[in-house]
Amino acid sequence: FDTYDLKAFPTVSSFAKKHAEELRKQNPNGRIKVLHDGDKAFVYQWRLADSNNKTTYIELGKVELTTDGLMAVKYINKGTDNLEGQRRRAINLFGTM
Repeated sequence: FDTYDLKAFPTVSSFAKKHAEELRKQNPNGRIKVLHDGDKAFVYQWRLADSNNKTTYIELGKVELTTDGLMAVKYINKGTDNLEGQRRRAINLFGTM
């Protein structure tokens, strides 16, 4: 969990843009996908794959605008079996939050 003051990120889209830039700097081969986009919240997926397009790293995050600021929740999984199944379960988890 991370929280940010509204002065730092007054909207979820301002956070999304900054976070996507940071992820791309860390690994230009990664792919970001927005799974849900709204005025008050969004859910994203950051995926890294090997040369055979097998997923090696998944980061799923939900960012929500609250009365206290911006709250970001991240789920990271790497180096384990069945990342695709785990990715789907994490998306379901974020959908219920």
